[in-house]
Amino acid sequence: MFKYFTGCGVIYILWLLTTQISSLKYLTTWTIIVQGLYFMSEFHWNNKVPNTMQNMAWSLSIVLMVYWPVKYFFKWAVIPDELLHDLSVHGINILLVIIACFWKPRLEYKYTWIPMLFGTVYLTFAVLYTKYNGSIYPTNFFVLDWRIWYDLAVVFIGTPVIHTIGVYLTKLRDRCRREEMLPTSIKKIWIQRSLLEYHKA
Repeated sequence: MFKYFTGCGVIYILWLLTTQISSLKYLTTWTIIVQGLYFMSEFHWNNKVPNTMQNMAWSLSIVLMVYWPVKYFFKWAVIPDELLHDLSVHGINILLVIIACFWKPRLEYKYTWIPMLFGTVYLTFAVLYTKYNGSIYPTNFFVLDWRIWYDLAVVFIGTPVIHTIGVYLTKLRDRCRREEMLPTSIKKIWIQRSLLEYHKA
C-alpha cells in the first residue's frame, strides 16, 4: 500500500513540475524536486537511497511551510486565483511528505547534516543570483548585509531543530506502535519491570 502512495506522490510531483512551476530560482522548486526524488527513491533497491532522501525531504518540506506566515508578515500580494496554486505547491505536497515520513519513518539523528548541506547550497545560489540578477522574492532575503544572519540561522539552527523534532516524533510514534502490538501479558511484565527498576533507583 505504501508503494502505491509513493507512486501517487511521484505522479503528483511530476504534475507540479510540468504545470505549476515557472522558475528554478525558488526554494519551492528545489524542494519539490527533492520531494519527487524522495518518492521515487522508495522504489530503489538500496535502502540507503530513500533513507537519505527522506531525511532531506522532511526538513525542507517543513521549512517550506514558512511560506504562509512570511507571505502574510511581509504583505505579499494575495491573488485569489492563485490560491489553488499556492495550496498545490506549498500545501498538498508537504502533506504527502509528512504522511510518508510517519507511515514509513526513516529519519535519523545522524542525517542532520544532509538538510544543512542542502540549505548551504541553496543559500549560496540565492546570494549569487540576487547579486547578479536581482531579488528572487518580493522581499529580498539574500543580501550580504545584516539579513544574511537570518538566512544562516535558518540553515544552521532552524533546519537541525526541525530535523531533530521529526526524528523524535517518528521514533515516538514507532514506540507507541510497538507497545500497542504487544500482548497484554507482556505489557504487564514490562510495566512491572519498569516500576521495579524505578524503585531500586
